[in-house]
Amino acid sequence: ASAGAYQLANLRRDNYDSIQLAVRQTLSGQHEWMASYTRSRTLTNAVLDPNSAETLQVLPALVPMPWDSPDRFLAWTYLPLPWKKWSVAALADARSGFPFSIQDQTGVVKGGVNSHRYPFHFDLNLSIERMIVLRGYRFALRGGVDNLTDHRNSAAVNNVIGSPQYLQFLGDEGRHFVARIRFFGRAGGK
Repeated sequence: ASAGAYQLANLRRDNYDSIQLAVRQTLSGQHEWMASYTRSRTLTNAVLDPNSAETLQVLPALVPMPWDSPDRFLAWTYLPLPWKKWSVAALADARSGFPFSIQDQTGVVKGGVNSHRYPFHFDLNLSIERMIVLRGYRFALRGGVDNLTDHRNSAAVNNVIGSPQYLQFLGDEGRHFVARIRFFGRAGGK
């Protein structure tokens, strides 16, 4: 430590602004649907760098936070099918990609902080469910497909300038099948 007078101050500034429009309708029983759109902005002038001796750095300008997603559409539904005790469930999630920074081999950020974005994210899940009573207890058996469209929703990016896979997106989950059992308790509310 060097001699001198130090002033403890908080120069960090975080901003979150959003507007959301949502529509929801409850149908008979436990069936319902919902759709929403959110336009938001999440900015900060503070950057966390765990590799630095000074882990919190204050920037002169506001930059997007790592979870900033300006546009997001979210919808889900749980609707009855024509057959008794059968239902269909669906979830759609579409949003802007999260921001990331470009860096060199030593970890120094090149260009603007969080100035690049992951590609558009889209997920569509669809399931069919059957309600059953087994030994006096109510269950729901559900089977379906997550990421039905097999959209590539990357979880990582190679952001190091000069590397062979520079700006290559990695780690998408792909389409996969799911099964679920839900337990509701005793049949007839006993």
